[in-house]
Amino acid sequence: MSKQMAVYIYLPEQYNAVDGTLERKPVEEEKFAMTTSEIVQKYEACTWHGQNQGMWMHRGKLYSDRIRILMVIADDTEDNRKWNKEYVKNVLIPRFEQIAILMETVPHSMFELISAGTD
Repeated sequence: MSKQMAVYIYLPEQYNAVDGTLERKPVEEEKFAMTTSEIVQKYEACTWHGQNQGMWMHRGKLYSDRIRILMVIADDTEDNRKWNKEYVKNVLIPRFEQIAILMETVPHSMFELISAGTD
């Protein structure tokens, strides 16, 4: 059995404020749907965790974000780790108009899917 990893990608529900204003516009639902479709195409499944609050510092200023966390379980391979990083950097950062996006990769030796027909 191959080694697996859980990958968590933290995505904002609102764009960053622009032009020195405090107004933050919501990210369009289509962007979350597009992301879901791409991840499911790559890994065949994903889970969204919603209603989270994130706090972070940038250049001495405290920011607060409402976030959704996308979680996927995948084989822990160098190719998958590289694809994940490139996907966040080249697709998600521009799509969600962010300076940076947090991605957490947690190696695991095994995840177990329990179904009704399993003993």
